[in-house]
Amino acid sequence: MRHIVSDDDSSTARIASCRNNLLQQAREELPSFDYYFVLDVDVGASSLFDVKDFVSNFIYPSSSWLAMTATQRSEYYDIWALRIKSILPFDCWQRISELTWFFIDRSYLMKHLVNIHQKPIPRNISLIEVESAFGGAALYNAKYLNGNCSYEGKHKYGTWWNDNKCEHVSFHECLQQYATEQKIYINPQFQIC
Repeated sequence: MRHIVSDDDSSTARIASCRNNLLQQAREELPSFDYYFVLDVDVGASSLFDVKDFVSNFIYPSSSWLAMTATQRSEYYDIWALRIKSILPFDCWQRISELTWFFIDRSYLMKHLVNIHQKPIPRNISLIEVESAFGGAALYNAKYLNGNCSYEGKHKYGTWWNDNKCEHVSFHECLQQYATEQKIYINPQFQIC
């Protein structure tokens, strides 16, 4: 049986290891699949997941997108995975960790680096182009899931007190190298909880 969990004690490294094992299994067992769907079942998606919200991803030609990521009916919560060049180009939790060393109040940092981005996304707006997002679910265009991209749950050059990173960010950075025209989007209609 395959070793499915990392020996690393950080939760992000373990999650990345599990995601990589699932992705590798899909690559091996389903070599001609068109889409790859990832869902975090711990975000309440199981009881509120609506098929028509999922199907809204296919309104858009699959040739135009690399990934469609989800949002929520209330405020957008997955800020750690979110990267938008002009708004949030950095790891918010790493930044908070770094700045608390300078005795900046953590609640102040939370308000200005996390909570400010946790706003509801109206269903009726167009797709939101991002460098990375997840929101509890993502649908990937499988032709870009080559064997070179994987999830990483630790910064290569992290600090001794905080080297955890969101596993989706490195995966999305790698995928975008192979899908130069296709983008990653938050689909406001794809609400999972």
